[in-house]
Amino acid sequence: LDQFSDAQIGAASRPCLKQCRQTLQRLLGLQKLVDAPENEPITLPEDQMRPGRYRWNGEPVSGATAAKLIHGGWIAGEVNLPTWSGHVDDANVIAAAQISAD
Repeated sequence: LDQFSDAQIGAASRPCLKQCRQTLQRLLGLQKLVDAPENEPITLPEDQMRPGRYRWNGEPVSGATAAKLIHGGWIAGEVNLPTWSGHVDDANVIAAAQISAD
């Protein structure tokens, strides 16, 4: 990639990133976890203050009821993954090995 300018790489990656976004939306129905403007204060929901849902930048503040939102996070609104129909041993293969008869 060093031979290409940032503009060329950006232009070439735009269609790929658009397809990735569409696929994630179709399969997971992505939604904002916290629907509020970034870098603005939010009220922290007492019943949802779990590390899987909220991650402090820096030291956590025990008993805090408000914080500044750095990133709203994402949550799957639905999960529409296809059912695996292949051999059980192949279910976790990310990319098949490539072979040749040569």
